[in-house]
Amino acid sequence: MSKCDFRIVFDQADRRYRGGEEVTGTVFVAVNEDVESAGVLLEQFWQTHGRGNTATGPKQTRELYRGSLRAGQSLSYPFRFTAPDGPPTYRGRYLNVDHYVHARVDIPWAIDPTLKEEYVLLPGPRRYGNLPASAGSAPRVKSGLAAFGAPVGVGMIVFGLFLFPCGLVLAVLGLVVLLFSARRLLAEKKIGTVRVSWGSLHVPPGGSLPLHIAFTPRRSSRLNRIVAQLVGQERCVSGSGTNRTTHTHKFYERATILAPECDVTAGRPLEVTGLVPIPETSAFSFHASNNDLSWELEVRVDIPLWPDWVAKRTVVVRPAAEPEIVEATVVEEPLPGPFGQVQPARDSRPPEAVPAMPLLSAESPVSPEPEPPTAEEPPAVAPASTDPALVGILERIASADRYSREREEIFKEQAERSFGCAIEVAKIERTYSYIPDQRFRKGRTVTGVLRGTDCEVSVELTEARNEEIDSLKPGSVVQADCRLVKWNTIYDRLEMREA
Repeated sequence: MSKCDFRIVFDQADRRYRGGEEVTGTVFVAVNEDVESAGVLLEQFWQTHGRGNTATGPKQTRELYRGSLRAGQSLSYPFRFTAPDGPPTYRGRYLNVDHYVHARVDIPWAIDPTLKEEYVLLPGPRRYGNLPASAGSAPRVKSGLAAFGAPVGVGMIVFGLFLFPCGLVLAVLGLVVLLFSARRLLAEKKIGTVRVSWGSLHVPPGGSLPLHIAFTPRRSSRLNRIVAQLVGQERCVSGSGTNRTTHTHKFYERATILAPECDVTAGRPLEVTGLVPIPETSAFSFHASNNDLSWELEVRVDIPLWPDWVAKRTVVVRPAAEPEIVEATVVEEPLPGPFGQVQPARDSRPPEAVPAMPLLSAESPVSPEPEPPTAEEPPAVAPASTDPALVGILERIASADRYSREREEIFKEQAERSFGCAIEVAKIERTYSYIPDQRFRKGRTVTGVLRGTDCEVSVELTEARNEEIDSLKPGSVVQADCRLVKWNTIYDRLEMREA
């Protein structure tokens, strides 16, 4: 039996906190044996786990109690600290980043009784570290073979020819190395010097990265295409020395065609511009010892039967600042009068200037007042509700293993299906994500709960509904036919888009 038993209880039951928020709770200690301790300590830190060697962030330690502990005591110590700005919690295939609260009794010259509990850190409004460095505006120069390939290749060719015919294979390999290292120079012999303007390489999820490519071909030729490829990848290293193993998992890959197949003319400048979309993702850039989550953008000028021109950059995908909530604004305007004139909403003259109505005498004929029109009964409106089929799908998603591909398969099979949804509004904000459909570009995103369930949901709505949505208040219900987009594992909610 341990000398002490711990229990850590967070005041927030779901243990989900944004960077900069206060994390509060209580550490309960049940003492089983007399302990001469140096104190009860509480630490909070982030730590990686998965395929790579464990990396641990800086620890913040606070003392909850100092003194001896006696058997039979049941003690409780409240704690409070500010959640760090980052890195946010991440759960991937080979890499996981989690935040922990760690309680321990510091016993000199003995094994400390401990307990470690995790909590989920969501992105806050402030920037944080543990990000890979992004490249500057000049093309990235690779080390190793790319930097020293030319002299090595020449040396292999010379040595191979000296040993001819036995060194023929070595000479051929040297030629391959030489061509590989000089492929950029060969490409520029045909298309000239290529200038790329990358814009900002720090971008939020759902944003876009602008590119501008310009060159003046030295020879008339044909290009297959100019393409920008964005790749997101986990890279973890386990072991060391001869037992060192690198594990990589490519979780995102998308090519954006900047220019299709075309002919270029010698001496005629060519300029290409385009936007590379960044996906809506919780896989933010992260760098620690032996553990990396990186995004890389490659620009390639594809030249048929010739070495391609290639340049690469590291892109830093980081959370955007907290978006402001869209408040509904009511504007009082004058009422339009006949023939397009504008009439005042009320008579603005002083009371004495308003002409008096003529008095009626007893002899004055009085016309009977017309009967007021009978108001028609308004048609009955069916209460907003959520499609029962969607409720059944939510139950399937909830029962699926979050680390399996079962959830992904559910979304694939339901991709073309729309569901009637009633959302109880909690928050309204502008839609910041990149959506190819122009109808959503300036629309609104409603976050709330699906009526009849306890499932949190965010729904992207078209710009055409902005006036209606902006007039809603928290607690209102909005109805929409929606399609499933994905399950957000960080916010633990369903994301949908209006059909």
